[in-house]
Amino acid sequence: MSIPSLIPATPIQLSIKELDTLFFWWWLSLALAIPTFGIGAVASIVFFCMLLYRYWNLIPRDQTSMTSGKAVGFLFIPFFGLYWSFESVWGLGKQFQSLTNYGKGKLESMSLVFCICGAVSAGALLFAGIFGGSVIGIFFGGIYWLATIGGTVFFILTMIHFQAVARMLIQRR
Repeated sequence: MSIPSLIPATPIQLSIKELDTLFFWWWLSLALAIPTFGIGAVASIVFFCMLLYRYWNLIPRDQTSMTSGKAVGFLFIPFFGLYWSFESVWGLGKQFQSLTNYGKGKLESMSLVFCICGAVSAGALLFAGIFGGSVIGIFFGGIYWLATIGGTVFFILTMIHFQAVARMLIQRR
């Protein structure tokens, strides 16, 4: 057993109002990312991590080995964070799906597509940088932009549905 698993996690009592406020600020900072040349994206990432932490707190501890801190904290480990996004975001989609049967598999598949787009985007950016201005570099640059746009769309859709499920779970309590 690891030390963090021996320390009891204190459950956070969430209210719908608190969750909606965080979601509003996430949405606003994401919308401001383009006109502020990416500065809003930093705030959006912070609010995303706060929401992800709170979403994982809604999962009963006896149904998962994932803790909220682990779900968010491991995302910040370089390179490993790409893998961990599947465990954290797609895993949350699977957990929410099993708890609510919301959307007949929609949560699980949308969160998976978001994670795949993120991994493809990171890989394409790496190869675009390696091959520079060559035809191959331009090809991977195009793949990067397509995966980034697709990932952003699925990120937004996933978060909207996560928020809806989180509200349902809070109302059930």
